[in-house]
Amino acid sequence: MIAAWCADWLSVRGFEVHRLEEHPGRPTIVGIRRGTGGGSSLMLNGHLDTVGVGGYAGDPFSGELRDGRVSGRGAFDMKGGVAAILVAAARATGAEAAATGPAATGREATGRA
Repeated sequence: MIAAWCADWLSVRGFEVHRLEEHPGRPTIVGIRRGTGGGSSLMLNGHLDTVGVGGYAGDPFSGELRDGRVSGRGAFDMKGGVAAILVAAARATGAEAAATGPAATGREATGRA
């Protein structure tokens, strides 16, 4: 599960990690790294969910080129963005950071978003 991997990644880097799961199978991961209390806070947010393929017009796994664009499941999603958020959160909490409370969050769903 991507959410569990993100939680472990944040935890290893010293983040306080919370897993919230209002709906079973759709966890939200919140990673908090507290600062000194004298500066600004930063929140980074992304989603980890994947929309189901039921009702998709065509083959969702084909990566079909339509009107100059790639269409299909995962052709445009947040996975790269979430990776960038994790790295940015880790770097923002280094000694050079002015932020007091960066957080990285994400939500994972099964089926529909």
